[in-house]
Amino acid sequence: MDHERFLAEVLIPHATGKPFSYRPFDCGRQALADAVRVEPTPITVVEGVYSCRPGLWEYGDLHVFLTVAPEEQMRRILARNGEAMARRFREEWIPLEEAYFKAFSLSERAELTDSLGKS
Repeated sequence: MDHERFLAEVLIPHATGKPFSYRPFDCGRQALADAVRVEPTPITVVEGVYSCRPGLWEYGDLHVFLTVAPEEQMRRILARNGEAMARRFREEWIPLEEAYFKAFSLSERAELTDSLGKS
């Protein structure tokens, strides 16, 4: 996640309460997508593993930390991304996410937490 770009293009403009545009990153193309126009609303949800990192945390009024059983997590990743990417998630990205959660005490700091089952 390019947290500096997200802060500059989304969170800071959103805090003004005025319409703005940003360019989301398209993982499939590994490039920025076309601009998306945002009309601020009373409730805005920012989703993502790294959306609560330092420097972004203070822009949220409510922080929700959700977990899922490891078996269900891998089932979803495998269905979405295939075996090769599932292996990379298991060996690389999930351990990094777990270290991030622990380093910043996200489950303890969030105002709401829940553990999800199968969907």
